[in-house]
Order: sequence, then structure tokens, then C-alpha cells
Amino acid sequence: MLDIWFTREFPDLPPCLNREERGRSERFLRGVDRRTFVQAHTFKRLLISHYDPATAPGDWRFVNSSYGKPGIAPSHRCHFNLSHSGPCLAVALADFPVGVDIERQREMKDVEVLAREVFHPGEREWLVAQPCFLTAFFRLWTVKEAILKAVGTGFSTPPDSFCCEVSSGEFASANVAGSRWHCWSRSGGDFHLSVAAAVQPLSGPRYFQVHGAPVARSVSPSAVCHPSVSRLLRYASSADCCCCR
Repeated sequence: MLDIWFTREFPDLPPCLNREERGRSERFLRGVDRRTFVQAHTFKRLLISHYDPATAPGDWRFVNSSYGKPGIAPSHRCHFNLSHSGPCLAVALADFPVGVDIERQREMKDVEVLAREVFHPGEREWLVAQPCFLTAFFRLWTVKEAILKAVGTGFSTPPDSFCCEVSSGEFASANVAGSRWHCWSRSGGDFHLSVAAAVQPLSGPRYFQVHGAPVARSVSPSAVCHPSVSRLLRYASSADCCCCR
């Protein structure tokens, strides 16, 4: 299993956080940052309970690795990873370690200079050959960050220390930390989304979009026992491609 849930506008759902997360949310000075944090961690909890309805969303406990990557405690069959950028949120869930990155495309000052600092020389060759430098930059950035999050080290592994092989389609791969990592990318309007894992699922990744308003055809809430999860799924639809709405 490799499922990616993403949203450009989180629906109006009641917050679902534990005491530690509530304390962290209160430390944000800007209301928009506080709201994003609450949305992201509510999203995460509701989705994990969708895959394991035996545990209520508010009862999940998490622990960080030595590099800061969060996981379920105690050890659980479900692995997850979370990313957000502006109003965009993404959560990947899998049966194996996974990393996800979502980035809102925006104009950046000195993007060529930044590319020279963070990308491998082989990646820069690919980058300058693309028809739109900025669009290609954000795709490559999400690929690298998703892979490093899947590896579990994040940017403690220098991003220019390995070269991602980016295909003309949605696929990319790289050798990092002695393993081959696979990455799938999608774009939708003003955002780029990449998910990475060391395993290639037979059926490929599945994408689900969560909308700001209920949708007519929702994802089937099979065996869901918590009303907040059922409510979230009323806003969700399968997405064979990242829809621009």
C-alpha cells in the first residue's frame, strides 16, 4: 500500500490534537501558522484512524527518530509522513517507510543560485534542459526532499551528495544510504507533490484529494468507527491526477 492524501483547502473539521500538540500550536505567533499546524495534525490523525479504525484519532501516540522523523508509538504496521506548504497539505501512508513533500510553486529570488547550492551537478544538467526552469526546480526539490524524508535523515544528508534520475514522466529514483529509492511526482496548478519509498508497490501509488466542501462521490468509509473520520471522508475523492480546483 502507498496512499497519498492531499488538499489545497482543508475542510472545516473540529481539531483533533493531544495535549502536546495543542501546546505546540499555541506557541505560533501568527494565526495562519497556528491554523495550518492544527489542520495538518488533525488530518494526520483522522487518516491513520481510517486505516486502523480500532484506535480513535485522539488516541494515537507518536515518537521521533534520532533525526526527528515522526512515527507511531509503539511500532505499528502503518508508516506515515506529512508535509505542508501554504494552504496545501499532504499525508502519505504506506506499509513501509515513506516520505512526502508538497510545495506551492511561487516566484523565488536567485533560484538559479539556490539550485547550484543544493542540487547535484547531474541534476543541474537535467534542470537547465527543461522548458521552464522554475517548474522543474520545484519538481526536483520535492523529489529530493521526499527521498530524504523516506530515508529518515532529512537534510542532515546533504542534498547535493546524491543524484536523482528524473524521468520525463512522473517517476524518479536515486541511490541513497546504500538503498535504491523510488519517487513519484504529480503537479496540480500551483503545487508539486512527490512521494518516495524504497519499495515499488505492484499497483503503484494511489492519490486521494480532500476538498474544502463535501463531494458527491466520496471515498467509501469501510469499517470506520469514528464520526470525525466519516466526516472527513465526505470531503474526499479519488484522484488519478492532481485536479486543479
